[in-house]
Amino acid sequence: MRHPMSRFIETHPFVRMLLPLMAGIAVVDMADGLCHIPYTYVLATLGLAILLLAVTFWKSAWRRSMGFGVLSFSFFFLLGGALCSRQWREVLVDWPQEARVYEGVVLEDVIEKPRSYLCPMRLEAQWQGDTCRMMDTDVYLYLPKDSTVKFLRPGYTVRFYGKISSPTNTTPDFDYTRFLLHHHVCGSLYTRHWQLTDTVSEDWKCRALQVRDWLLEYSRQSGLTGEEGAVFSALALGHKKELDEEVRQQYNISGASHVLALSGLHVGIVCMIFSVIMGIVLPRKRDALLRRLLILPMVWGFVFIVGLPVSAVRAAIMFSCLLLGSCFNREGVSLNTLALTAFGMLLYNPFYLFDVGFQMSFMAVAAIILLQTWIWERIPRSNNAV
Repeated sequence: MRHPMSRFIETHPFVRMLLPLMAGIAVVDMADGLCHIPYTYVLATLGLAILLLAVTFWKSAWRRSMGFGVLSFSFFFLLGGALCSRQWREVLVDWPQEARVYEGVVLEDVIEKPRSYLCPMRLEAQWQGDTCRMMDTDVYLYLPKDSTVKFLRPGYTVRFYGKISSPTNTTPDFDYTRFLLHHHVCGSLYTRHWQLTDTVSEDWKCRALQVRDWLLEYSRQSGLTGEEGAVFSALALGHKKELDEEVRQQYNISGASHVLALSGLHVGIVCMIFSVIMGIVLPRKRDALLRRLLILPMVWGFVFIVGLPVSAVRAAIMFSCLLLGSCFNREGVSLNTLALTAFGMLLYNPFYLFDVGFQMSFMAVAAIILLQTWIWERIPRSNNAV
C-alpha cells in the first residue's frame, strides 16, 4: 500500500513546486537580494531547467527517483532566488545627491497626513539640465497642505523639483525601509515646488481607479451619502477613505472589520451575481460554456476597478481556475488550486510573499481546505429526519 504522503505529492504537484520557490525567495531576501552576484542565480536556473527538460523527455522512468526530486527542488529554489534577486535590483535605486526635476503619475488617492498630503507616485522622467532620463520607479511624494492637492486623482501627471532620499527606518521596532522596498517604494521626498501638467496617464490601473471614482460619484448623486455611502464604498468598491474612525471602531468591536477588506467573499458574491444574470440572459443548457467564459472578464473587471488588492487577486485567480476547470468537467476547490494561484502570483511579484494580506489570505483558505473535511466528519448528526 502506498504511503499517504506519496499520494499527496503526486496529486498536488503545485504544492511541491511552491514550497521550494518560497524558500528561495525567503533566503535571497534575507541577504538583501544578493545584488553583488546578479547573474549567478539566473545562469544556475537556466542550467537546471535544461537538465530537467532532458531528464523528463529522455529518461521518463527516472521521474520517480530521489535524484529527480532533489533536482526539481533545486530548480524551483534557484528560480525563486533569481526572481527575488531581480526584484531587489529594481528597488535599490542610487538617487542623485542634488535636487532635480522629476515627472510622475499619481497612482492612488491622495492620503491626508497630520502636516502634509501623501501622493504615491510612479516616476516616469528625470531632468538634469536639458538631459531627460526615462524612469519606472515608485516613490512617496509629500506635498504641503494646499487646497489644490486634495483634488489630485489617480492618472494625473505631476512635475516637481526636489531631492529624493532612499527609505530610512523611523522606529527601532519596525523595519520600515524593508517594508517600503517590499511594496516597491524606492524613495520619498517633501517639496513645495510642484505643478500639475495637462496630461493624464493611459495606464490601465489608473484608468480602472478613474472608473471607480466615477462609480463613487454616481453613488453619491444617487443618494448614498454619509455613513451609509462610506460603508457602501468600502464594501463594494474597496474605497475606505471616507470611513470615519467611529465606524471603523464599531466594526472592530463587533469582530466584523474583515468585511471592510475586499477578499474572496466579495469576489464570490460578484461571481454569484454575474452567474445569476448570465443564467437569465443565456438560460439554455448548451450555453453553459459561453456563460462561464463571459463571467471571467466581469469578475476580473471588478478586481481591476477596486485596485487589485492581493486577496481579491487571489480569489479571482481561483475562481478563474474553477470556471475553466468546469468547462472541462473538472470541478472542486483543492490545495493544488490554491498552490497554483500562489505560484503564479509569486512568479509575477516575489515580494508578495512578504505582504501580510497575501500571507493571511492564503493561510486562511488553506486552513479551510485542510480542516473542512475533518470538522465535517466530527459534526454530530441526528438520525431523525424532520
